[in-house]
Amino acid sequence: MCEGDGIVTDLNAVSPFGGDSRVLQTLPSAHIVEMYRKKCGVDISECFHGHDAIYLHECVRTGYRFWRPVDVAGDELFYQLLSQSWPAYYRTERWEYPIARTALRNAHRLLEIGCGRGYFLKSVEGRIDEAIGLEFNSEAIATKMTRFPIETQTIEEFSVRNGARFDAICSFQVLEHVPNPGQFIRAASDCLSPGGVLILSTPNYAHLPLREQTDAFDLPPHHMGHFDEPTFRRIAELFNFDVVGLFCERRKHASEIVTDSTRGSLVYRILRMAASQAYGLAYRWCGEPGLNLVAVLRKH
Repeated sequence: MCEGDGIVTDLNAVSPFGGDSRVLQTLPSAHIVEMYRKKCGVDISECFHGHDAIYLHECVRTGYRFWRPVDVAGDELFYQLLSQSWPAYYRTERWEYPIARTALRNAHRLLEIGCGRGYFLKSVEGRIDEAIGLEFNSEAIATKMTRFPIETQTIEEFSVRNGARFDAICSFQVLEHVPNPGQFIRAASDCLSPGGVLILSTPNYAHLPLREQTDAFDLPPHHMGHFDEPTFRRIAELFNFDVVGLFCERRKHASEIVTDSTRGSLVYRILRMAASQAYGLAYRWCGEPGLNLVAVLRKH
């Protein structure tokens, strides 16, 4: 692992939000392959296409951090592999869904980008007059849970044919997977009517385990970029959005942690609860930022 602080001028390292970037880190591909093997028992070595290392850059303009080269981003086969090896990959409910449903109180036409099986769309049936989902995982579409249609298009393709016809657009835990989030947000803005809301959720790079790169899923080929609150504020300004709200998930207290009471001895469960309680107290004492963020932005 090496550090660098020079401004990068190579075309492959131009920030997705325009302008220069700084090289922050070089990470061996073999290290990430081993992390995925330990986490979920899958071999992702072919995803690196022979690259011995990948490089973390920081956008000078926004503070957004992103990995290169671009071709290590996961494809449909990669996501099918993860959804098969990680049963909870598509969640029926997320922490950010209630925040989004509140922000959609006055919305009538909704677009969800990267909707998976459509669990969120299903949750707003009866509240939203018209909704469409965009998704590339064919297995997820084949087992969709919502009555609303799901189309296989990028937001860039979709924006060309649809224009500013939606008063709300949401995308949950998708932006960090996208190699060019600037292009993604611009296309989403093109689909949004003036005064419409854009709701984006991502992992929070200010969260200590993510900064320390202890979770394989927060690295390529899964996550290609990292966001925090200051980055979202700069992005909002760059694309002429007002920040309606930035919400950070808090660490769950011990009483909120779901444990499997059918496994392990009573002593084990007591020790686990005590450890969770101590961890929660330490978190509240140091004020460590939580795992996920939601940005609610309003188009000018």
